[in-house]
Amino acid sequence: MMTLACNEYFLLTFLLLFVSKALKLASSSTMVSILSDDEMLRLGLTKVSINEDAQKRSNAQELLKVFKSFYGSAPIVLALIWEELQTTNNLQARIDASKTSISLFFMVMHFLKCYPTENVLLALFKIPKQTACDKIWKLIGNIQALKSSKVSKYAMATMFIMIN
Repeated sequence: MMTLACNEYFLLTFLLLFVSKALKLASSSTMVSILSDDEMLRLGLTKVSINEDAQKRSNAQELLKVFKSFYGSAPIVLALIWEELQTTNNLQARIDASKTSISLFFMVMHFLKCYPTENVLLALFKIPKQTACDKIWKLIGNIQALKSSKVSKYAMATMFIMIN
């Protein structure tokens, strides 16, 4: 009986988080760019010059392996981070998708995974040096600001998933 009550509690917590996220999206005054994990995979690989034809010729496991080698996590994880950056109530973390490109997000995630030199990063993503560095460090700050809310907010939902 105790397990059932515990499971119900975690399910309720998970549902409340889901509903609050939906309400937050509905009330958002800025444009939000939500990407699926498939879109994130396709775009992320395209950003590092793996064109769509090459992606179609490769199997899903190989594409996922390549994606993780560039960005450090699965496409679903990056999709969730991208969404949370746009919808969070944490003003230090929140970004405006109309002012922050998905290309910059991929560049930052690659930077955090591989820590390449500035010249390598700029050449890989084919962008000019003038604006890139400031924008990269600003977005890193936004991602860092998500840490406290993400760890506490989803800990219970993760525990629920692990129990079941």
